[in-house]
Amino acid sequence: MQLFQINEGRVTFKEVDGFIRSFVAFPLLNSKLIPPNSSIIGPIVSDIYPGVVDKVVAGDFQLTLGNNSMTNMLVNPQQELKITKTKEAQYRFSLDDHACFMVSRSILDKAFEMKKEAIMGFQHLDNELETAPFLALEFSPRFIENRWRTFMFQEEASISAEYWILVDKVFNKFGWEFGSRSRRPAVNETNALLNYGYAILLSKITSLVLAAGLDPFVGFLHTLRSGKPSLCLDLMEPFRSVIDQVVGFILANGLLKKSDFDVKKNGVVLGDRAKEVISGKILESMMTKHRYALQMRDLVLEVKDRIIQNEMDG
Repeated sequence: MQLFQINEGRVTFKEVDGFIRSFVAFPLLNSKLIPPNSSIIGPIVSDIYPGVVDKVVAGDFQLTLGNNSMTNMLVNPQQELKITKTKEAQYRFSLDDHACFMVSRSILDKAFEMKKEAIMGFQHLDNELETAPFLALEFSPRFIENRWRTFMFQEEASISAEYWILVDKVFNKFGWEFGSRSRRPAVNETNALLNYGYAILLSKITSLVLAAGLDPFVGFLHTLRSGKPSLCLDLMEPFRSVIDQVVGFILANGLLKKSDFDVKKNGVVLGDRAKEVISGKILESMMTKHRYALQMRDLVLEVKDRIIQNEMDG
């Protein structure tokens, strides 16, 4: 199925002559005609007319609605059976240590390559940045039975430590404190931007995972834990550096100032303007130049294909 991802805040879906048409309030009369055999991803607050539900039940469309905290997927009985079988294959795949190692290595290989691209991009912002040592690093984890995750995380953490040293230099060049990564609560504005950007990224990955009929909570590198979308955390790894570059662009071009953030007792959070700026720039990065939205979809489908192939081979 062809993928249609709609990022506006609120959408109305109507059935029109066998197609689904999406309407958004602003700008006026902005709409898209979506042909049959399409997988649609839209915001959770969308308005859905009955004719759209009929087309989904008939199997002509797939429709997934989601935001940062909630996701619903409309399916018909045939799709439900197919999704159930795919998830069963995913559960069996997650018990195969070597299969999990191979797919995790492939994902982190891509993550490392995208970190290198990010560092080369940062060099355009800071021509004094010494990038050669980082670009010479290699990612070569080994499969050691039940301990492979520990060693893979350690090697990834070592590379990330070198990466953040360079990012720190870039952010500081433009007068913004960074230091090191701090998750919630963020200790400074740069970490608050990164945290917010990663939350947007996780939301987009989660929508794609659900649209592919996979269980977001059953990962291969990140292990099963209650309430933790482990597969989504696996699949977002390569694209974290995209968010880092967006933050670097915002800081380098003076798009935000310190007053766009709120300093609270338990940490720094984004004000409305900061949220608007980073959300807009992330959307631009997803849909232009490298088409990261399509790269994310392709990675999700590649992992799904590996799961299905592993099931057939087994």
